[in-house]
Amino acid sequence: MDKKNPAVRKYLAERAELLGAVRLPNSAFLKNAGTEVTADIIFLQKRDRVIDVGLDRRSAGILDGEDSVTQDQVSNNDTDWVHLGETEDGIPVNSYFAENPYMILGKMSIDSGTRMYGAENAATCVPTEGADLGEQLRDALSHIQGKITEVELDDLTEDSKIRESIPAEPSVKNFSYALVTPAVYADNVTGEFHANKIGEGNLYFRENSRMFLVDMPAATMERIKGMVQLRDCTMKLIEVQENGSPDSVVAEHQAQLNALYDSFTKKHGLINSTTNNRAFRADNSYHLLSALEILDENGSNQDWGSLSAALSVNIEALTQAQPKDLEAAEISVRLGSTWVDKEYIQQFMNELLQTSPLLQKSIQVSFSERTGEWGISGKTRPYMSDVLAYSTYGTKRRNAYQIMEDTLNLKDARVFDTKYEDGKEKRVLNKDETTIAMQRQDLIKEKFKEWIFQDPDRRHNLVAKFNKLFNSTRPRRYDGSHIRFAGASPEIKLKPHQTAAIGRILYGGNTLLAHEVGAGKTFEMVGAAMELKRLGLCNKSMLVVPNHLTLDMAGEFLRLYPSANILVATNRDFEAKNRKKFCAKISTGDYDAVILGHSQFEKVPLSKERQARLLKEQIYDITESIREIKRNDGARFTVKQMEKTKKSLEARLAKMTDDSKKDDVVSFE
Repeated sequence: MDKKNPAVRKYLAERAELLGAVRLPNSAFLKNAGTEVTADIIFLQKRDRVIDVGLDRRSAGILDGEDSVTQDQVSNNDTDWVHLGETEDGIPVNSYFAENPYMILGKMSIDSGTRMYGAENAATCVPTEGADLGEQLRDALSHIQGKITEVELDDLTEDSKIRESIPAEPSVKNFSYALVTPAVYADNVTGEFHANKIGEGNLYFRENSRMFLVDMPAATMERIKGMVQLRDCTMKLIEVQENGSPDSVVAEHQAQLNALYDSFTKKHGLINSTTNNRAFRADNSYHLLSALEILDENGSNQDWGSLSAALSVNIEALTQAQPKDLEAAEISVRLGSTWVDKEYIQQFMNELLQTSPLLQKSIQVSFSERTGEWGISGKTRPYMSDVLAYSTYGTKRRNAYQIMEDTLNLKDARVFDTKYEDGKEKRVLNKDETTIAMQRQDLIKEKFKEWIFQDPDRRHNLVAKFNKLFNSTRPRRYDGSHIRFAGASPEIKLKPHQTAAIGRILYGGNTLLAHEVGAGKTFEMVGAAMELKRLGLCNKSMLVVPNHLTLDMAGEFLRLYPSANILVATNRDFEAKNRKKFCAKISTGDYDAVILGHSQFEKVPLSKERQARLLKEQIYDITESIREIKRNDGARFTVKQMEKTKKSLEARLAKMTDDSKKDDVVSFE
């Protein structure tokens, strides 16, 4: 919107009208992307035709007393946003924002270069302190208005043929046929109104904002109407399947589609026939319909009976590959398992400790998806006279609700005494009280194991959820037997487990080679590196090994690939005077692979932009976690530890990492 060159804005303005725009503050994407960037939300309405925007008086060079261009070249208010204006502070912005400053959700200022990308003298939108972005956005969007206007028809000569048209139905896709039954429609030429007969469905074809009446032979019209019904039924069937509708609903729509298909093909032949293709190919959904038929090599529709028999082998194989559902007896549910709904934990706590209805409103179980921590609010509210909370399942120093919170977070129930030495607070473990608390903790765990699967409905829901989350995926078995390893030594034949490991590296992404010593991991890494380069999946691989193994790795690399072009780092290469030269060789050389030692690799830095982004993300996550813990009445000690970590990260961000051991030559990226 603010770019000095107006070419892109001019291109858009010629084809669309600007309804409005909202400028977001540079903190809008900090939460989910970890980046500070000013962004605009733009609302455009497509024009019926391309217009000539022309130039405004400033861009055209019209000065007082000059007539270098004609008036019809000057833009009107509809397209003023093509040009730039200034804020009250003299900051250049799009003329739309200059005229409508309330659509800027912050304050425009000049970026000094300390922000992302380091651009100097760039305008940025700084958020208003304490403002709610959601409320700001809702208020700004209320100022954006639009309406659907009738299409403007070009001037017509006497010989021009006018097609009857109506405004496009939003539910009809562009460039598609549709059966429409308007009660009344107007003639485009005379303006007279006409009424359709009862039950009469006219065939229209949508082109952009209008739907035009189709005029063709009756036989062709009948074919198109039949395929429109097939298309709509197919789309509805896909919709109910995607929405997870019950099998009975899906079966009903399948039966309806089968009936329509049988009726259509009986009258008009296969959908893929030349005649039907010629009649319906203008519709965007024709290929969807043609996919309903599976043709054999003779162009005939394949018999579903024989097709089912041919597919039965695959169906059987897929059935055999499905993991067997585990039963409740085979599933161990631990108190604190994050996949168990917090409602069940709440129910267990209330039943075990017989929490009164009044306390149930204040003692609530919560779970933070961000930190993975459980919390129990109001856990200190029960009275000391509560035997279950302070005796049966708890102690006087740590009640049952506090012990249950520790258990949910997989912590031992510990009791500390607070002492003061030299005026400083010190927490000391009370072994006797801790022993009693841990005994109560074990008792609560046992009670949970007995309770969790007692109720049939709860058992069914938990077993189904466990199988869906943890027992529904069959890990892929990788096979690298087809890989030919061009350029490898013919004297070395890789074993099946090695080719399978290389196949996993090529097709599976991140791979851990967890073989025991002597199983051939080195050849697996070398083979994968060369195949990745051969297939164009990487330019050059970097193999990082313990310092004393760099030469051994190089020897094994050349033993498997004698003609490979590799670069091996030595101690001298990473001496201060040689590092930049060596890093330049890594960056520009056409090597098959580069072999470095661990200590050498540490001297290749991350870019400062990435370091800053990662630190900001961590600071944001910790800040949100602190708020959530405080909101859930979390332990003061936990909050203090997190605040200490946050300060440490902020200090690192301010210092932006000590680069004394790193060279500012080539970054890891």
